[in-house]
Amino acid sequence: MEPSSRVAGLDVGDRRIGVAVSDSSLTLAQPVGIFIHKGWSQDIQTIKRMLEPYGVKRIAVGDPVRDDGSQSAQSRKIRLFGDALSRAGFDVVYCDERHTSLEAAELLRSAGKKAGRGKVDAAAAAVILQRWLDEYRSSPNNRSR
Repeated sequence: MEPSSRVAGLDVGDRRIGVAVSDSSLTLAQPVGIFIHKGWSQDIQTIKRMLEPYGVKRIAVGDPVRDDGSQSAQSRKIRLFGDALSRAGFDVVYCDERHTSLEAAELLRSAGKKAGRGKVDAAAAAVILQRWLDEYRSSPNNRSR
């Protein structure tokens, strides 16, 4: 992946999808917003529109695995959505999203912001992406970017 390519993060829920984007150095994630889930095809078009200004090629999708790390029914559904994103031209990677909504709500509260559902979903997408970015940067294969 090109060093200047940004990466997006998604917190995919049954009702809302939170979106975050990295900086160009792949160091920091920031929430971009949310949108209401309307069906995978429409959702992918919305994601493309939201991410177009950032030149995103890779998306880290939150994977809602069970506490023991095994796949849940929701995880299998998210993987099908990831397959659709791949067919739409994105490089999709998955990131364990356990407890990201709780972490995002706490981050918002500690910053003195109201933790409404929409803000939490966007912040959770940033937490998911930040986890992936931290892992990516710490990988020996990626240190020489």
